[in-house]
Amino acid sequence: MATSKSFTALGNGNVLQAPAGSAFTYDVSGTFSATWVLEQSRRETEGWTQLATGTAAAAGVVQVEKANRYRFRCAAFTSGTMVCAIEPTQGAAAQAGEVPGVLVGEAVFVETTGAGVYTGAIPLPAGATILDVLVHAEALWTAASAATLKVGDATDDDGIYVGVNLKATDLLAGESLSFAQSGGKAGADNIGTNTHWGRRYSSSPRVISGIVTTTGATGAAGRTRLQVLYTLAPAGQVVLASKV
Repeated sequence: MATSKSFTALGNGNVLQAPAGSAFTYDVSGTFSATWVLEQSRRETEGWTQLATGTAAAAGVVQVEKANRYRFRCAAFTSGTMVCAIEPTQGAAAQAGEVPGVLVGEAVFVETTGAGVYTGAIPLPAGATILDVLVHAEALWTAASAATLKVGDATDDDGIYVGVNLKATDLLAGESLSFAQSGGKAGADNIGTNTHWGRRYSSSPRVISGIVTTTGATGAAGRTRLQVLYTLAPAGQVVLASKV
């Protein structure tokens, strides 16, 4: 059963029980200044561990390898209403533990007045292979001094994209960055002379995060979307190559 909570203060959301082999979508929306945390726990007697966190709107898909309990928590709150929802995926494929060919996680960055740091976190399950990471500018940011985006993970927080100017030049309104057309903003995961992308696959869960840092007191017009496209083969469709 889907769970949803509108946070207007610190607190915990309702718990979703998810069986092994299933999947669920999560969505964070609303106008807010707050920090959300998506958490998991194996059983009621165990504590909760962080799966993903952020300070901006976000959405994605989580594959459940082992039976787990999931919930949202509002870890910090200043103002607004933050709506956090978790919903099991539907259909025969999901019931059988199979997943679509391409999965997408998305984070939305909406500029608000005042300098600050925006974080959009997209969790990927163990065994996921990244197909592409897209950054799309819906509207230019208008912070007085700077608005700069980087994208990466815990190993390298700007390994995918680094130093993207969201005010102008690097990414104008309506433009996008991708693995194929990174606009000269590719991070260290772009290996060689733009010849290879590293670390697409990870045998461990990880979180791809976009981080926007603004300086200057003014500005409330920017809007940027971050999408991570990835694949995850069902266990029954992974074969071991033979040697002769």
